[in-house]
Amino acid sequence: MKKSIARVAVVATVVVGLVAGFATTASATTGTKATQANGSYGPVHLFLTGSYATPSTSFAWNDNVIAAGSTSDITSVIACPVGSTSAATFLAARGSENTKSSWSAYAPSSFVGGTQNVSQANLKPAGLTSGTPGASAVKTAGGSYSLGVACLSNSGATVDRTYYRYVTITASTGAWTAAATDYSYPTPSITVTQSNANAIHSPAFAQPHTSDVLNAQINSVTGGSASDIPAGFDVAFQWYANGSAISSATGSTYTTVANDAGKVITVKATYTRSGYTDVVQTSAATAAIEGDAVVAGDVTVNATVLDATNGQLSLSVATNATANLSSASLVANFSTSTGSLPDLTVTDGRVVSQDGWDLKASATSFAKSNDSSITIPAAQLGIAPAISGSTTGVTAGTASTAGSTTYPYTLASQSAGHTLGDPTVVNGTLTFVAPQNKPGGTYTSTLTVTVYSK
Repeated sequence: MKKSIARVAVVATVVVGLVAGFATTASATTGTKATQANGSYGPVHLFLTGSYATPSTSFAWNDNVIAAGSTSDITSVIACPVGSTSAATFLAARGSENTKSSWSAYAPSSFVGGTQNVSQANLKPAGLTSGTPGASAVKTAGGSYSLGVACLSNSGATVDRTYYRYVTITASTGAWTAAATDYSYPTPSITVTQSNANAIHSPAFAQPHTSDVLNAQINSVTGGSASDIPAGFDVAFQWYANGSAISSATGSTYTTVANDAGKVITVKATYTRSGYTDVVQTSAATAAIEGDAVVAGDVTVNATVLDATNGQLSLSVATNATANLSSASLVANFSTSTGSLPDLTVTDGRVVSQDGWDLKASATSFAKSNDSSITIPAAQLGIAPAISGSTTGVTAGTASTAGSTTYPYTLASQSAGHTLGDPTVVNGTLTFVAPQNKPGGTYTSTLTVTVYSK
C-alpha cells in the first residue's frame, strides 16, 4: 500500500478592537388627535357643493353645508360613543353646546346604518326646525353661536358628545362664516434616563446629571404619541440650556454634557402644518444639571495576536500491510470470502486552515497467483468502511456491494472547519465474490489508499 501526505501553509491576521458608543435619531410624526380649543370634541370640516370650504368662506342661510371629519373626504364620519342612540344638528349660544334645552335651534340627524357614526350631516341653519327661540329668530338677531353635530342618548334627552364650529351670523340676511378649526397642542414634558454609570450609583441620584439622557415626551410617549399630536401636524424639538438653544440638539432625546452642569434644560415642541401658523410649546425646566456624576469614558484596547502554527495532513499505513480474506465458501454457488481492512490512520494537525480531507482507495484487478493472465475485476471486492478515534466531522463512506464497487472509492471524509482532535482510524470489512467462470486458486490485488485535502 502507499501513503500520501498533504501539507498546507496558511497565514492569518487577526485584529481585535473594543468600541463603545451611543447614537440616537428622531423624526416628527403626524398624529390624529383633534381636540379643539373651543371645546368641540373634534374638528368639523365644512363642504359646500361637494368641495371643501376654507374658513374664509361666507355661507348663505339656506346653503346646504355638509359636516365631515376630514378636509379631503366629504364622507368622513363624525363618531359618536357606542352608547349614543341618535344624533342631531344644532345651533347654540357659545358655552351652551352640551345642554340641549339651551339650544337655539336643532333638527334630527341619522347614523350610518349599523354604526354610531354620522356621515354628511347637513348644517343648513334654515333646516333647523326645532328649539327656542328657533332658527328664524337667530337669523333676525344675528350674533355669535356654535353650529355642529351632537350625539344623543336617553331618547334624545342626554347630550353625549358635541362637534361644532364657532360661527358668526349677520343679522337679517343670516349670512354666516365659521371660525377656523383649532387644535390642542400638548406641552412636552421631560423624563430622565440615567446613564449606566449613574444608574448604579448608590444612593440613587435624585436629579439629572451629566451623561444622563433627557427624553422629550408628549403624553408619556417619547417623541410624541400619534393620539396626542394634532391631526396633520408634524412636531419637531429643540433643546435649550438656561434658555439658549443647544447646537444640533433637535431630536426627541438629548444627552447632557459637562458644559450643562449647573444649568436647567428645557425643550420646545414646534407643531407645523402647511397653511397653518406654527405653534411652539415649551416644557417646564429640569432641575439644575449636576456635574459630579460618575462619567463613563472609552478606552482603546490593542491586543497582539500571534499566528498559530498550522500542522500537517498525513496518512499512516502499517509496513507490508496485507488483507488476507478467509477461506472461500460457496454462497448461492458463488465463491465468497471475507476479511478485514487494516487500520488506516489519518492525522490532521492543520489548526489554522482546517480544510478537511477525503480518504480514497483505488485497486488493481485480482490476478491468479500461478497464471497472471487470469484476472478478476477489482469491482468484485465489496468494502464496508468504519471509523474510530477522532470522529469530529468525519463520515464513513457508503458500503459498496461486491461486484459493483467503483474506484476511486471513498473510505471516509472529514468536513472543513473541524476541531483539532486525536488521529482518525479508518478500517472496515472486505467481501470478495468471484465470478462463476473463474478457476479456483489464489488471486491478489493491490489496494492503494490516498488522503486528499479538500
